[in-house]
Amino acid sequence: MVLKKYAYLTVFLLMALSGCEKDGSQSEQYELLKHEFQGKYAWISSTSSSPVDLNMDGIPSTDLFYELSQVNELEVEIKVLPAARGNAAFSATFATSWPEQTFTRNGAKTEVVTTYDPAVSVSYQVLPINAVCDVDWNSNHFMISSDKYTTSSRTSTLPELVSYKGITAEREITVISRKSLYTSKGMVTTRVTSVFKRL
Repeated sequence: MVLKKYAYLTVFLLMALSGCEKDGSQSEQYELLKHEFQGKYAWISSTSSSPVDLNMDGIPSTDLFYELSQVNELEVEIKVLPAARGNAAFSATFATSWPEQTFTRNGAKTEVVTTYDPAVSVSYQVLPINAVCDVDWNSNHFMISSDKYTTSSRTSTLPELVSYKGITAEREITVISRKSLYTSKGMVTTRVTSVFKRL
């Protein structure tokens, strides 16, 4: 019975993605998409593809919570909107955030830091990353297509990959991003994988 229920849900969701209206109105398809994805997702974990030392204690780690406690402030929010965008029946927005590093050297703000300098102090501000997205049902991915906050002066860029686990009530989303981070070894680039669970 449960399998049958999810099979029907999958069919309706695929119909919504393709714009097909065979067995349901636009409002029904919208409600299914909203039920499946809309909501806030709480942070579970963040790991780096290589060990980094962000807290300058000389002990690098791939578990970013030990290096950067602000990651537990992160969340993801997805909204499914009934307004049309292009040829699509619905649109969706994707919002997350990241603790951005800012640097001061000898009391003055600086943006150019490449090698480790004990005179440089680092502070963090959790800043937003907002985008629009589409669902790729074949690969369980969200296709992220814009970010108004992407600039050359910030390390926040669009995630390389946003994926979700199958159709379940306790959905998890994985966000993979490429980040440039100032560490005790200077500036390094790594991939950060963060996992979020729907509230």
